[in-house]
Amino acid sequence: MLNGNTSPNHSVPGTRGVTKVAYFGDLEDQLIDVFSTGHRPDYAAAQRLLEQGADINAEPLPQFPDEHGRNLLSDACRYQRWEGLDTGDLEAARSLPDTVRFFLNNGFDVHKLDDAFGAFCLRDLIFTYNEPEILEVAKLLLLAGARNIRLYEETPLQTIIFEAYFQYLECQREDSLLLYALTRIVEAADEGKPYLGIDFYARCTGRRVIRMLMEGKVPVFYERTTPVGVYRNRFQRRLYMQCEDLWLVFDRYADIWSDRGDIRAISSDVVDVSDRFAGIVGRKISDFYVGKKDGMPLTRIILDDGTSHDFCSYYNELTKESFCFCR
Repeated sequence: MLNGNTSPNHSVPGTRGVTKVAYFGDLEDQLIDVFSTGHRPDYAAAQRLLEQGADINAEPLPQFPDEHGRNLLSDACRYQRWEGLDTGDLEAARSLPDTVRFFLNNGFDVHKLDDAFGAFCLRDLIFTYNEPEILEVAKLLLLAGARNIRLYEETPLQTIIFEAYFQYLECQREDSLLLYALTRIVEAADEGKPYLGIDFYARCTGRRVIRMLMEGKVPVFYERTTPVGVYRNRFQRRLYMQCEDLWLVFDRYADIWSDRGDIRAISSDVVDVSDRFAGIVGRKISDFYVGKKDGMPLTRIILDDGTSHDFCSYYNELTKESFCFCR
């Protein structure tokens, strides 16, 4: 079990009356209170506490030796999101990037304790997701120098991957896909690759599909004959749907995210397969449905002409019209 996750004195996220533990000094705890109202924080009040002497880089008090890396920014974001769930004020979550900017602009040091501060903030993103703004929070932390180093038993990336899989098993596929985009961001940064353009799949809503590309040499599609017919839309490689200025990326198991980057930087080995998606290319995406069918992930794209197209992993009752990621 991870250290620093919760305390016996904390109630679970999203419940009334979250109890805060006084990990820091008096001024620092007052600073966290500013971010625990369930609404957009009063940044002027937070600034006054810093001017009064609150240490923005404070460490937990000596009586909490097992809280290595815990810091004011991670706690502020955590309580800002949790209390926002209770009040129902979406501005609490949507202003999380502003909270990170406030801390960074006032000298918060992601490198403190051999990069533990930054790693703790990255790891704590699993407690503050549910809104796409969390992806911007990750980018701000990474741009400031936060690193995916081992913290306690695992790295932040490993923790996020586990949480994404857990949400998938719990049938919260929308949350799992948001976390999946988060893993792509942290993973790309860890590998020194571009990550600023990676975003939530829903950013492609309202955009027109220009073309479809797929990784690998031809042939990229595979046929499978069954007693009920021939399935021709089976493939194994990553698929890229150009939606005007964004790429909608389909990974195995129908996981998706968007990317604003150059396709040549995303993948150098692609072929144009637009002819296999004639019913999609040229249409605008009106909506998405993400869920499961027969226990396997299903991603459905709904177009402006009222038609829908399924992208899924293989299952026994797959329709011949579906696009299938075969294993």
